[in-house]
Amino acid sequence: MGKRIIAICLAVLLISTGSSVSASPPQPSLTATVSPQNTYLEKEVHDIASADIQLLLNPQGEGRRNERKPADVVFVFDKSGSMTDIVNGSTKLDLAKKAVQEAANIFADNQAGRAVKDRFALVSFDASVRQEYSSTQLQSDPKVIYNKIASVPASGGTNYTQALERARKIFTDNPDSKNRTKVIIFMTDGKPTNSEKYQSINNKYSRLMTDKEFMDAYGNWRYYSKIFTGQTAYYLDQSYIISDLTDQITGSKKVLFDINGDRNNIFIEHNNRLYLHSKSTPLAPEEVRKHGREQAELLLTDNIGLISIGFGNIADTKEIDMNYLQELSLITKETAKNAVADDIVGIYKEISSNISSLYPVFSGGYVQFQLPAGAEVRNDPGIAKINSTYIKYLPDIPFNPKPPQQGDSRLSAFIPLKFLKAGVYNLHFQIVYHNGTVQLSGLQARVEVKDKLYSMSFQEKSRVIRIGEKLKLQDYLAFYPQHAVNKKLKDVTSDAPRKVKIVNEGGVWYAVGAAGGYATITAAAEEKYPAISDSMVVIVKGPDESLPPEVQPPETLPPETLPPDTGSPGGEVPPSEDGTQSYKW
Repeated sequence: MGKRIIAICLAVLLISTGSSVSASPPQPSLTATVSPQNTYLEKEVHDIASADIQLLLNPQGEGRRNERKPADVVFVFDKSGSMTDIVNGSTKLDLAKKAVQEAANIFADNQAGRAVKDRFALVSFDASVRQEYSSTQLQSDPKVIYNKIASVPASGGTNYTQALERARKIFTDNPDSKNRTKVIIFMTDGKPTNSEKYQSINNKYSRLMTDKEFMDAYGNWRYYSKIFTGQTAYYLDQSYIISDLTDQITGSKKVLFDINGDRNNIFIEHNNRLYLHSKSTPLAPEEVRKHGREQAELLLTDNIGLISIGFGNIADTKEIDMNYLQELSLITKETAKNAVADDIVGIYKEISSNISSLYPVFSGGYVQFQLPAGAEVRNDPGIAKINSTYIKYLPDIPFNPKPPQQGDSRLSAFIPLKFLKAGVYNLHFQIVYHNGTVQLSGLQARVEVKDKLYSMSFQEKSRVIRIGEKLKLQDYLAFYPQHAVNKKLKDVTSDAPRKVKIVNEGGVWYAVGAAGGYATITAAAEEKYPAISDSMVVIVKGPDESLPPEVQPPETLPPETLPPDTGSPGGEVPPSEDGTQSYKW
């Protein structure tokens, strides 16, 4: 809100042709950088790597007093039954009323000297819009809104669809709103439980009857039979009997959704009666949410910003769905805020101050980004994921007349990330302010993640070479993981250097046959990983190409020295010619 900036000044260059020429201060503008732009990380193979990406905002220029457009603001106020819940000794309803009162005072003060006033309206809702507690005519005195809210009671369900639909109609019924900043401040303390939508119908449906209506028509026995067999359905606070009467219904009809308490019932309104469309259908909740998205899309089409306030504990997913509220607001290029107690007063004051500020404010800001496979957000409840896009809200940047200077906490935001596997991650960020009229794209960061060496082993546990032959040891080593960093050897040793000596030629390690015999050689990974090592036996043939007797396997001995195979199934073997005797099993 505040002043809507239509263009983004990525650089401001003032040129003066002489000392007598003065230039007016540059218009408010914004640039941003990402730090660090290149990050290199190493991690253990079964661990994760972490990095914080910092966004640095750089506002420039100066704002002029009273240069914003007048605003039309509609307060959409949830008066559902859960607003009677107690928070810090007060009901949510009382805290919300106080918050609206503070907002009304700020609006009144900030427009005191304006020739063209801001205008305000109110839509109160529970399971439907409550006209008796609404003020749907735009008027310049914001305190009229508070006076109307002061008498609002709390009861009923929560219908986002009709509340937003009615708020949008207030703007579209006033043609001069197109020359104004249009904003809805939507406060709710719960998930949507009810919705209505006209749909094309062509089928037979069961007629619903009240308890009294059914008993009068069919008697107690039929009534209790329906009760015991579950032939009932709830809509709002009323229980209905599903009768055996069906009617053909054709045409565009109002379809009513009630998902309060996981009822998930859908009804049709026809000839002033209710008919059962479907009962306990898992499709109902998503249909209700879809209706809210459709309303947000219509708001976007009419250039109406939706600022949402979710009043409740976001940890209790049955109470409030901040992700859904953020999704609705982001469709209109606006933001959603969470209040848990009396902080709702401060949130309303902040929003009203930004809308009616005497100086420009970059408000409603957020950064959005997507993450490639293997990258995730690390422990930040302030970052929401909507479909495949992550959203983090950014602080407002006021110009009074100059903006905050570097070092101010409002000009910095951190995005904590974790990386589950090795690879190169190219990250792209977009910053949005002012209902989408200020957008900074092309912000990039590159993160390279590599696994540390976990293990190393010789692929062959023994190898035969000749005297003078060089064995390149790296060719026989396997590293895990294959793409590990630092696949280098710190040292290679031989326990019999007179038989097998070790040579290092330019970082390449060789085992060299020095004399007939064998040696156990041990390779150790570079100094960073002293515990990673493995061994192999290198056997050196003698000058006559024979193996040393002490390492000759039995199958390499001359055939005449092997015991003859008598075919005996086992036991004692007859003595050989040299008089020796053995046993065969």
